[in-house]
Amino acid sequence: MAAELWLGMLGLAGRSARGEKFVARHADAVQARRRRSRSRSTRQRASDAEADADADADAELVSEFLEAGERLWTRLEGILAACERWMYAAAASAGSAGNVRTDARTGRKTVVAVGEEGGREFVASVFGRARELESTERFMAGVRLWTGRFDKNCGGWVGR
Repeated sequence: MAAELWLGMLGLAGRSARGEKFVARHADAVQARRRRSRSRSTRQRASDAEADADADADAELVSEFLEAGERLWTRLEGILAACERWMYAAAASAGSAGNVRTDARTGRKTVVAVGEEGGREFVASVFGRARELESTERFMAGVRLWTGRFDKNCGGWVGR
C-alpha cells in the first residue's frame, strides 16, 4: 500500500508539472501569435483567433485540473499533519531527555528528535485502521481518479 501511495504521489506531481509547463507554453504561444497577426490579412487573423480560442479552452481545462491537483495536495498535507501529531506524541511520551527540550521562559516542551518510535507511530498513523487509513485510502482513490481523468482529457495536449 505504501508503494501505491508513493507511485500515486509521483504521478500527481509529474502530471501537475507537465500541466504547468503546458499552460506556460500556451501563454507564450498566444503572445507570439498576437504579435505576428498584426501584419496578417483579415482571413489569417480570423484563423488565428479561432486557433487561440481552441487553445484557450485547452489551457483552461488543464488549469482546472491543476487546481484540482492542488486540492489533492492540500488533503495530503492534512493527513500528514494528523500523523505528525501522533509521531510527536510518541516521541514526547518516550520521555528520553534527548527527544524533548523544555523552554526555560515558557516551560513549554518541544520535541527535537523523533527517533524510531516516532517513525513507527507515523507509519502506523498513515496506514493504521484506528487512525488515518480511511483518509489515506480516500486520498489515494482521489489521486487515481484525477490521474485517470487527466490522462483521458489532457494527455494528448500536455504530452509525455
